[in-house]
Amino acid sequence: MEPRTDQQSARRSILVVDGDLQIQRLLDLSLRNAGFEVKTVANAPEASAWLANACPDLIVSETKLEGGDDGFELCRQVKKRTDAANIA
Repeated sequence: MEPRTDQQSARRSILVVDGDLQIQRLLDLSLRNAGFEVKTVANAPEASAWLANACPDLIVSETKLEGGDDGFELCRQVKKRTDAANIA
């Protein structure tokens, strides 16, 4: 997947939800180098708090999350939002 350039549209944003700090760092670095804006969080409550004020283009989430809902439930909750129809 190639991001659009800033001339074509606004920079694409990705939310990464993973409890493993090394995975967060790896994905953050790789995705930023590919031209994306990246936000990383460790669990579903942190993701929900960030999503209250933002709407990324894509959410990449681990399925087994600690401290709340799992990745599947997080995605179900996001898809219920009316402003989240375009989140992949």
